[in-house]
Amino acid sequence: MLDWPADVEQLADQLGLDAWAVMGWSAGGMYAQACAICLPGRVTRLGLIASVIPRDWPGMIDQINRTDRIFMRLSHAGSPVERVAFSMLRTTARHRPEALVKRSGAPDELARDVGSALVAGLVDTRGAVQEYRLLDEPWGFDPTSITVPTHVWQGTADDLVPANWGERLAAAIPGAQLTVIDGGSHFLWYDHWDEILAALLA
Repeated sequence: MLDWPADVEQLADQLGLDAWAVMGWSAGGMYAQACAICLPGRVTRLGLIASVIPRDWPGMIDQINRTDRIFMRLSHAGSPVERVAFSMLRTTARHRPEALVKRSGAPDELARDVGSALVAGLVDTRGAVQEYRLLDEPWGFDPTSITVPTHVWQGTADDLVPANWGERLAAAIPGAQLTVIDGGSHFLWYDHWDEILAALLA
């Protein structure tokens, strides 16, 4: 995880950015937190939307949804098993995206787009395997050390990330602000983009 911020900083340098905000949704939250830890002089704000918590926090592996727990385990199974498991996920996303996302809380109109994104992300299944391995390992830092102004967003009806994870992150990160969306799903950003972006730009 701690290698990621250096890549982000090199990209920012090439784009001529002196400072920027970072936002992480779902498993992307761990990458955004890593940037806030490693680049506090350049990252202006941190936004976490339905974010995961560290693997070594108490209860993480018991509370994460069953599907992700299975894929975390499969990511360590070895190449043939990994390839078959994640290839099956890609096939389902391509041919039956609505079945794949129906339990995730995604609005019906997003089902096809979410499926297309999953298919694109699984063109090379090694990327998905690596994502789940990282999710199943210590990050190498503690969110309690984050000093960047942080805003955490969490929905109460999230079927993929336990609703109390947002509360736990907000309580751990010094000075973090928490916004709880009553009835919000894992895709709460779909209806709250304006508020989320406004908070990052504040």
